[in-house]
Amino acid sequence: MTLRALKLTAKQARLSANGRTFTGYATVYDNVNTYGFSIAAGAYDELLKSGVKPRMFFNHDSWGVPIGIWTKLESDDIGLKVTGELTEGLEESDRILACLKHGSVDGLSVCIGYDDDCILGSKIIKVLSLDEISVVTFPADERARITEALSAQLETQIKGLSNEKDFEDFLRDAGGLSRARAKQFISQAKSCLSAQRDAELPIDSNLLADICRESNRLVGK
Repeated sequence: MTLRALKLTAKQARLSANGRTFTGYATVYDNVNTYGFSIAAGAYDELLKSGVKPRMFFNHDSWGVPIGIWTKLESDDIGLKVTGELTEGLEESDRILACLKHGSVDGLSVCIGYDDDCILGSKIIKVLSLDEISVVTFPADERARITEALSAQLETQIKGLSNEKDFEDFLRDAGGLSRARAKQFISQAKSCLSAQRDAELPIDSNLLADICRESNRLVGK
């Protein structure tokens, strides 16, 4: 099963009357995203019937403390409509609440799982898992424009990586990872490369650069 974080927001999050809850669309059906495919109406139906309870994070920081809970998930003619409540007394939640009120943050993003049998053409017709829904700074289209504008600069940075410290700094600066997550990512990359050597498979000299590019694209922070 493939897991991906998809920034599909097309509707601005709206605060409700009690001040700590908000609603929005975590997915808009048939909206082609930056990965080149869309999610079909009905794709979440089985998950919703099962009572799935995704976590809530900010910018997919799943190593951090959840910032609140999703109190309602429903599918309508537009997409997957969600209602969330930010945790009271949590500093990070209070910061995000201030941003939502000011309108400086208004995006939602899903982390879904699916496999090849769930895809018809360029459309996902069934979502197998919904691990978390994040409040995010950048919706998909806006993030795509920023990535494109920075592509030349990133290529130069990637080519200049020569040691572990360089990789860690790159993952933190360009990928938006914390120090701990950058170290974990590097450790996992080392394990993958070691396994490839043990299997006596040729190692592409550009593999680590490709890993960094993929990390920056998927993390999207």
